[in-house]
Amino acid sequence: MVQRDTNNSSNRSRLASLPTITEADVKRSESNVEPRQVTVKPNLSNAKKSTARVASSGGNARAASSVGTDGTKAKKKRSVWNVVFYVALVVFVASLLSLGYIYYSYWKERSAYSDIAGEVFDVSANTLADLKVDWDALKAKNSETVAWIYVPDTQINYPVVHTSNNDKYLKTNFQGETNWVTSVGAIFLETKNSISFTDDNSIIYGHNMNDGSMFSVIADYSDPDVFNAHREVFVLTPSGNFRIKTFALIHTSGNDEAIVQTSFGSASDLMSYINDKIERSVVSPAEALPAVADMNQIFTFSTCDNNQNNARYILFGYVAESTVPGIEGLEEKGMLSRNATSIVDAGANSFAEGNDVD
Repeated sequence: MVQRDTNNSSNRSRLASLPTITEADVKRSESNVEPRQVTVKPNLSNAKKSTARVASSGGNARAASSVGTDGTKAKKKRSVWNVVFYVALVVFVASLLSLGYIYYSYWKERSAYSDIAGEVFDVSANTLADLKVDWDALKAKNSETVAWIYVPDTQINYPVVHTSNNDKYLKTNFQGETNWVTSVGAIFLETKNSISFTDDNSIIYGHNMNDGSMFSVIADYSDPDVFNAHREVFVLTPSGNFRIKTFALIHTSGNDEAIVQTSFGSASDLMSYINDKIERSVVSPAEALPAVADMNQIFTFSTCDNNQNNARYILFGYVAESTVPGIEGLEEKGMLSRNATSIVDAGANSFAEGNDVD
């Protein structure tokens, strides 16, 4: 027991003799220690793997991005082509329906006029006086009927109407129906003309239809052979009939207002008008014309030129024969030799038969 105390005292004495280490001493000691350089060798294989992974992930990202972009572009292209396809399909179907409607309209109009011709007009005649029209039946269909026009061996075989303006029958057909698509209209007399056909110049209008109906044949008269083969025009009225012989065809503008003259102040004015048309004619009659001074009454037939904007083909003829009281044709006056060919021989009811110009 005594010995242990001695040892403890001795230990305390030794501990007391040891130097005291303060916090400042520790810091000085740490600052005086030189750091040991440690060389770390890079693990190249791991770096390569890491780089490969990064590159791979980047490539995959770019590939994914490219696939996504291409897919979007492909979808957009498909969408555009789908729109184009359906638009084209709609246009195609609409075009077919439009063409079908146009052809139906043509067929309907031709059939209607053919039926009318068969009901009211008898072409089986040997003389001008024998040509008959059932005027009561015709006027019952349209009270504005004033005449019938017929050209053998052509499509021209129609009723002629007259009203207070020249616009109505541009779109309205003989039955009173309006068709704004095909615009067949009707054959009509100039509004300034008398319905008795006693004017110096009676002007009759008709459309140039694409199916060859109405006044289309007049445009074909620019061919000398067609012109000379179809020079006779028959205009029948309730008062009597006219046989007209054509002498000139001009091609002019629709703004040529000098054409629309129904009466003239003097015989010399009418002669000047006729001479002007002969000089401007695009065709010439195969046979000699009578003296212009003897042509004291003429007819004018006008239609459009479908191949040129606002152009007209206008056909002119003089009265060769007449059964209208008070009006003599050049044959009755002895100024023109009578044509012995009968009307039946000249041509049949061509419109009803659907024949075209030879």
